[in-house]
Amino acid sequence: MRQARITGCLLASAIAVFATALPGTAPAAGKVLTLTEGNGGQPLVLGDFYEMDETEGVTFASAQGNVKCAAFSFGRLRGKLATNGLKKDDILLEQVFGEIAGEEECPSTTGLGPATVFMADLPWTLLLSSNGKSEIKGEIRLNFVYATTVCQYVATKIKGVTPASATPVPLTFKVKGQKFKAEKAFNLKICPKSPAMSGNFSFAFGGPESETIYAHI
Repeated sequence: MRQARITGCLLASAIAVFATALPGTAPAAGKVLTLTEGNGGQPLVLGDFYEMDETEGVTFASAQGNVKCAAFSFGRLRGKLATNGLKKDDILLEQVFGEIAGEEECPSTTGLGPATVFMADLPWTLLLSSNGKSEIKGEIRLNFVYATTVCQYVATKIKGVTPASATPVPLTFKVKGQKFKAEKAFNLKICPKSPAMSGNFSFAFGGPESETIYAHI
């Protein structure tokens, strides 16, 4: 089974020029979203695996200060394509691939020093919509590990924007100001309150020489 790699831009991916539903998927009325291997390549095959990365860094902003994770230092998710060529295409994010928070800590202005950010409680589902309003759904938990404490936060969804274009473009998932709720029963009072996540994720089709995933409607 081939592997598809999503190179994070929390999301640049791909669309091709196929307006019909893939074999094994029901045709959808109106605009549908098709994901392809590169610009003009074949539609992605159901069951293929890929990686989702962020390539521009991720910021967590709060009243107490910001945590800024550099490109490729926040984490990489391994997922499986469940549907393609529908109004909403599903990708099941099953596990963290490789190192979670990179080999470097994320600088912060919170007064707690740098943090290492870990993702937990997978699987999650990434819903890519033909109207450009996409989201990740699940019990989405983030652990911020500081030198003196660990702070936990949770959300049930991460809303983002994806391309909705008739012209094939790299698939991305852009997040802006997505708030996470503090786990008050666990966190100490020194933990920042309700950090808001912003970042841009991109996608690529795996192998040693990864190829960008494209998308079109």
